[in-house]
Amino acid sequence: PQYTFLLADEWIVPPAYAEEMESIPLADDSVMVMVHPAHLLAKKTCVRITDLANENLLLPMQDYAFYELLMRFFADSGQILASANSYAAVINSHMAAEGLGVAFTTQRTAHTIQGKLCYIPLDAPDNRWKMRLYWRKNHPLTADERQFLDFVKRFYEK
Repeated sequence: PQYTFLLADEWIVPPAYAEEMESIPLADDSVMVMVHPAHLLAKKTCVRITDLANENLLLPMQDYAFYELLMRFFADSGQILASANSYAAVINSHMAAEGLGVAFTTQRTAHTIQGKLCYIPLDAPDNRWKMRLYWRKNHPLTADERQFLDFVKRFYEK
């Protein structure tokens, strides 16, 4: 209640709660696997969770919503992550480019990452990362909150 906005994956917010909120979609993206061009997965047109069983996985930071989405994909497919490394996105992309493991990104952000990498779609049920910005219905926004909301709308329209 002390915060005006909630940024969350659609699947995390209970439908009954979402109905009581105003929201705008921010991202509707698909998950991609990042690998060095010499990696065997680079030759695939898509990567299944089972293809990653013996890979050194470079995961996003655990406090990042994208991490929770990946954990759900693995759990839904019955795969257990024996161990994984969790780093910031920039470190993950550099490590994948050096052939040190398999990292993850989204289709939208893949084109912004420089370096020698191959991007392959992850073949997972409902491979979508849907983020929304929520706020309370009928809650009068302050001038700063309206300015923030306008900024977010303009930023994600691109």
